[in-house]
Parts: sequence; C-alpha cells; structure tokens
Amino acid sequence: MFPHNDRQRQRILAAIKPTQRGLPLPALRAREFAQRLDAEILLVSVLFDSVIARGLEGAAALETVAKTRLLEEQRLELEQIAQSLRDWGAAVTVRVVWDAAAYRGILRVANEWQATLLVVGAHEQRTMLPASLTDTHWRLIHACPCPLWLVKSSASVEHRTILAAVDPSRVQSAAVSRDVLQAARLFGKALDCQVRAVHAFPDPSNFALVSSVEVSPGIFYGTENIAALHRRAVEDLANGYGIDSSHTDVREGEPAAVIAQLMMEHDVRLIALGLSRQGVVEQVVLGSITQSVTSEALCDVLLLPQPADSRPNRDAAAR
Repeated sequence: MFPHNDRQRQRILAAIKPTQRGLPLPALRAREFAQRLDAEILLVSVLFDSVIARGLEGAAALETVAKTRLLEEQRLELEQIAQSLRDWGAAVTVRVVWDAAAYRGILRVANEWQATLLVVGAHEQRTMLPASLTDTHWRLIHACPCPLWLVKSSASVEHRTILAAVDPSRVQSAAVSRDVLQAARLFGKALDCQVRAVHAFPDPSNFALVSSVEVSPGIFYGTENIAALHRRAVEDLANGYGIDSSHTDVREGEPAAVIAQLMMEHDVRLIALGLSRQGVVEQVVLGSITQSVTSEALCDVLLLPQPADSRPNRDAAAR
C-alpha cells in the first residue's frame, strides 16, 4: 500500500513489454506521477525464449551466451527509455528478468524491490486505445502486493476527474474504502485532478423492513430513507479526505452500471477500486464488479489490494 508518511519515497515499478518501441504509456504515466511526488522509477521487462530455454543441442555454453546476449540487448533498450525519462528529471533504473510467465517475473521484482505502485499497459500499442485484458493482467490483479495502475488509453491525459469507488455500508469494506480514498487523493494531487467519491446501493424495494429505526440524527432506517442513509455515510467518509458533499455521487443501481454512467457525465481520467474478498459469495460479487469495471472502462483503472492486516488467510490461499 502507499506509504502513509509523505516523507517516505514512493517506488514505482513500470512493466514494459520487450516489443515496445519509443516511450511506452506505462513509462509516461510513471514519469508524470513520480515527478510530482519525487518518487523513483524502476523499469522492468520480462524476457523469455523457449528455444534457448530448452537448450541449444550439444552446446550448453552457447545457451548461456545466447541468453546473456538477449538480456543485455533488452537492458540496453530499457536504458534508452530510462534516459528519456531522466532527461525530464526522473530518477530511473532498469531491470530485465528471465521468466516464461511475464506476470510471475513482474511480481517477483515487485516483491523484491518493495514497490508501492505497479504500472502496466492495457492498451493497443499502435492505436493507444484500450485492449482486452489478458491472462497476465488478471493474474497481476489478483496477486499484486501493491496498488496496480492499468494504463488503458492516452486520451485520458486531458481528463481531470478521478472516481473513487467506496462502500461504507459494509464494515468489512471500511479499510478498503479508506485506502481507495487515500490513493485517489494522492493521485488527484499528482495528476491535478478532482476526486469524486462514488457509491452504488441496491434497490430499496429489495429490503423488507417492517419498521423504521433512527440510526443517526434525523435519519430513519426505512425503505424510504435508505438513499439518505447511504449518502450520509459516504459524505462522512469522504469528508475525512477533503471531499465535500458536492463531489460525492450516491446512486441506486449496480456498481458497474453506476460507474459507467458517471464516466459519461464527467471527464474521468482514472477509476480507483478496492479489492476486498472476505467470503466465497463476496468474492464472486466483488470479482464480478472488478471484472466489469476494469474490462469496460475506457480510462485508466487503479486497483487497491485488500489491506494486509484484514486478509489473514491470503498467504495460506496462495500456497
């Protein structure tokens, strides 16, 4: 998670594909974010050649030479990108790793380097438009130890709104919502964007309440007051992060649909979402929301992992 101490330097890991040329979008995003926060950047590329990995027939020494040559060629390409970023004043280093699974190599570097943010491209290189998410993207989404920034389009650079999706109605989601708002505020500062807190709640007619109970001053928990109850909770939460009521959107409906509607109403540059998985049923529901929003959004998406202190079974599940 992002350091809570502003004096602690951010460590931004930008994953670059070996076939990319020029200045890739993940590198541009990392540079823009890093310069505003005085962060350091590590450009990483995962390389693999199945022919070399199987071994050159009767020539083990040549196998090592060929692998070393490929790694060095890729390192030099990353150095060219890094130098372009350094010319802008960014602090950049590079690293090339050998792994048959790109996501595995990226995660290994993220853990070893203790990255506070991972930036990965999710766009077509030629058109710079959003592309379908690959298996590598989904594996990173479910296993990344730090916030994951999916760069989906270059067009979002001119947009100036960040949507922070929160859910204060669930106690188990409280820590995730706070992390989402903290991250959104940090990105708003770095990217010069206005943050809007977003929350979707179910159709009140789904609740069969036989009586109204005053749950807070002036707010009664009845079907006719559910919208007011959710709005009060969101405004109280958002206010703690400097977001006033005029920049909160609380609407009835499915979260993915509400977020899609808000994207049409505002110039959204980034959507910040939390990944909270408490039980089997909730994993399915939240996984569906994440998949819908992440897949269909035309703008960049920032995914915040569940806080480590609230996911005691994660290591066991990973094993």
